[in-house]
Amino acid sequence: DMEPDEGKYAFGPTDRWIEWAVRQAKMPVSAGPVVDLGRSNVPDWLYIWEHDYETLREVVYEHVKNVITRYRRTVPRWTVLSGLNRNENFQLSFEQMMDLTRMTMLLARKLHPQGKMQIEVLHPFSGEPGHRPRSLPGALYAEMVQQAGIGVDAWAVRLELDRPRPGMMRRDLMALSSALDRYALLDRPIAVTAVSRAQEPGAAEMNEEDATWLRMAMELIVSKPSVMSFVWQEQELPPGAKGPMPGSLIDATGQPKPAIRHAIALRRAVQSGDAVATGTSAEAASA
Repeated sequence: DMEPDEGKYAFGPTDRWIEWAVRQAKMPVSAGPVVDLGRSNVPDWLYIWEHDYETLREVVYEHVKNVITRYRRTVPRWTVLSGLNRNENFQLSFEQMMDLTRMTMLLARKLHPQGKMQIEVLHPFSGEPGHRPRSLPGALYAEMVQQAGIGVDAWAVRLELDRPRPGMMRRDLMALSSALDRYALLDRPIAVTAVSRAQEPGAAEMNEEDATWLRMAMELIVSKPSVMSFVWQEQELPPGAKGPMPGSLIDATGQPKPAIRHAIALRRAVQSGDAVATGTSAEAASA
């Protein structure tokens, strides 16, 4: 999205979002990931350098420099890297993985010394990367980064539980709690950058079971002292599909779905220090 052609940037849409957030909404902006080598997040031209790590490194360097330089006056928190541990697309060796992590984080700090820098890990359950020989479990990658002395202000964790493929089967709340607890051992704040739950095949709306799971998941996440923020992530639409995403909290007309009442009630409960409002009390809290 940011660099559809090599060396040619499309800053317009992001400029408008940041201008709206800063001038109208008057809210802090968290931007990124600046670098994500996943299949759906790299332009076609980058594959020219897929097997030339030195050139790939230079291209990533220039990309990080241009993006952070442009937005460092308005973005206080950056997700610099995302999903590098998965190795699902560009096949990096362990040494290359760590070198790219070190280079991008050092560059980001040099360009924006006052900014908060975080790295995002995807699907942090330990068994997910086993079918890719060069992949690392998210927690192991995080531990290696910190042992290498690469400064990280927070760890961003995506908890995408929405598609039945390796590492993404449905998990209960105990597994969710255990995954967060392992990252808490790193002694850094945790930003849960996505939470989503599987929908039944063909489901067009979030049903009551999904809404209940959402409420319990949110309550569990914010109960963790190490968690500083979380985001409920819309699900992806299948190719060619139209309309609102099944797991989203906003309907096709732009109005909030009923499940968002739980999020509003929970946020107010955290802010006030009161018990979490649920059921009919959640409806009253959101009224």
